[in-house]
Amino acid sequence: MTPYKPAADVDAAFAKFVEEYYLTSEDKGATTSFTNFWPADGRLIIAGRTFSGSSAMLGVKQSLLPPDGNKSWWHLIRGATVAGETEADKTFVAEIVIQTTYVGGNCSQA
Repeated sequence: MTPYKPAADVDAAFAKFVEEYYLTSEDKGATTSFTNFWPADGRLIIAGRTFSGSSAMLGVKQSLLPPDGNKSWWHLIRGATVAGETEADKTFVAEIVIQTTYVGGNCSQA
């Protein structure tokens, strides 16, 4: 995960979670192995949009990376910060570069 550089208040274990989560998210066929990263009523926030629950999270993944499509992607995780913490939960923000490629050409980076 080089050059991953978390903020000082980010738990060391978060790096392993992020690595495993993004490897699973890059697998077009991953369904329950993808949603198992979250509680059934968990929330995934992408670009300011919130997707609540397993079916919504899987739905957005499959809309961005269709299981039968010609698109592949991978994530370069640069760092992480803690956006908020209570006794019940902790919110992390990860800085990520997403690179995509399509069978037949065209690459992009966001």
